[in-house]
Amino acid sequence: MFPQMKFRVSGLDAKAKYILLLDIVAADDYRYKFHNSRWMIAGKADPEMPKRMYIHPDSPTTGEQWMQKVVSFHKLKLTNNISDKHGFTILNSMHKYQPRFHLVRANDIIKLPYSTFRTYVFKETEFIAVTAYQNEKITQLKIDNNPFAKGFRDTGAGKREKNCYRQALLSNRGSDSDKLNPTHVSSSRAPLHLGHTGRPPHHLHSHPSMHDNQ
Repeated sequence: MFPQMKFRVSGLDAKAKYILLLDIVAADDYRYKFHNSRWMIAGKADPEMPKRMYIHPDSPTTGEQWMQKVVSFHKLKLTNNISDKHGFTILNSMHKYQPRFHLVRANDIIKLPYSTFRTYVFKETEFIAVTAYQNEKITQLKIDNNPFAKGFRDTGAGKREKNCYRQALLSNRGSDSDKLNPTHVSSSRAPLHLGHTGRPPHHLHSHPSMHDNQ
C-alpha cells in the first residue's frame, strides 16, 4: 500500500502486551471516476468485498516496545480479487475507503474475539483505490518517493529511464496486462474478470482523495 500507514502510540502500560490491527472500510456508498482532473461520483457503489482485519506482524508486543518505535503497516497489501487466498485486503477499484487503526490489550491473538478494541480513525488517510494512477502528479510522487527509483532521479541516462518509468505507469490506465514490478510499493493479484485468463496481475493502489485535483 502506498503511501504506507504509520503510527506512533503513547500512554500504554509498558509491561502489558498489545495487539495492533488495521482494517479498511467503505467511506461512502458511491463509485468514482477521475474526470477533468478531479474525482466525481459515477454511480452507486458495487457490493462490498469481504472484510479482513490485518494484524501487525509484531503482535503481541509489550506497550514499552510499541511506544519505542514508529508502527508501520507497510506489509499490508491490497487486491481487488475476491478469490484472494494470500490474506490481502480486498477492495473495489474506484471506491473510497477509510482505514481504521485498532488497539487491543491482549497477550495472545486467539483472545482477540473476546477482547475490547480501541478504534482510531484519521480522516486524512481516506483514499480511493485504483488499479492505475489517474493523475500524473501522483505518478511523479511515486517516482520521487519509491526507494527503488533512486538510481534514475538525476540527469543524463537517469532522466531517460525516469521518463520510461513514468510512461510505463501511465500506460497502465488502458491496459489489462500490466505486470508486477518490484519498483511498485503495493501489489495485488489479478482482478476477478481476469482470473481465468492467465494474464498478469494488476496493482491496486491507494489514491489520495482529499483534494479534487489529486
